[in-house]
Amino acid sequence: MKYIITESKLEQTIFKYLDMDFGGLESDDGLLFDVVFKSSEGDYNEFGWKEPGTLTIQRDITEKLTDFFMLDINDSLNLIGKWFQDRYNLPVDKVKLTRFLLMDKKYLIT
Repeated sequence: MKYIITESKLEQTIFKYLDMDFGGLESDDGLLFDVVFKSSEGDYNEFGWKEPGTLTIQRDITEKLTDFFMLDINDSLNLIGKWFQDRYNLPVDKVKLTRFLLMDKKYLIT
């Protein structure tokens, strides 16, 4: 079944969608990032943020958004950046994708 979402409601709908999966992430200091964000039960980070406003995210997050809302990748990245900035009060000037897991520092061998 398809639903028609007006353009004026699209951003609000996507923010609610992202809140369901990523609204309550915990922040921690990172090794490669200034701040990392993960769920309380997660072993890896969902987002990594670094000064001066670069957000790194898992590729599968954008793929879910792109597939579900039929957006192109750039629109998905822009909306994720806006959502992150709104929810976590950190500036986002650039959103980067990674195929690799953003591992928590406790799993790194030093």
